Amino acid sequence: MRQNIIVLVEDSPADARVVTRAIDKLGDPSLIVMHFDTAEAAIEYCEKDAKWTSNQRQIVLMDLNLPGADGLTCLRHFKSSPRLRHIPVIVWTTSDQPRDIQRSYERGANSFVTKPMGLKAVSEMVRDLCHYWFERTTLA
Repeated sequence: MRQNIIVLVEDSPADARVVTRAIDKLGDPSLIVMHFDTAEAAIEYCEKDAKWTSNQRQIVLMDLNLPGADGLTCLRHFKSSPRLRHIPVIVWTTSDQPRDIQRSYERGANSFVTKPMGLKAVSEMVRDLCHYWFERTTLA
């Protein structure tokens, strides 16, 4: 069975819980969430610890406002790493500021999503992202 891995980089326990619940509600056993609360931990896992295989597809769902290295720093690392640059990075943040959007895309974001409010809206967003990235697109 193909695994669809969502690397969730989110420092808010409440937001991480809502995303995880939304993914669980989809009832898709191929969806796996790897949650990290810092950019450094996500980078270390993806660069050193993850054993990516040919039957796995990955996306990164990352907040911009993180403790330590922020989301833009993490994004820059992902897009400059030969091992990680093919992984789509979706920035999801409370910000809808044009400057944040522009800077995210300049650093290689594949998508920018403003965090919706409430479990239902997050569930719809997660469903749409999973459908698009894991069913509609061809990932490396």
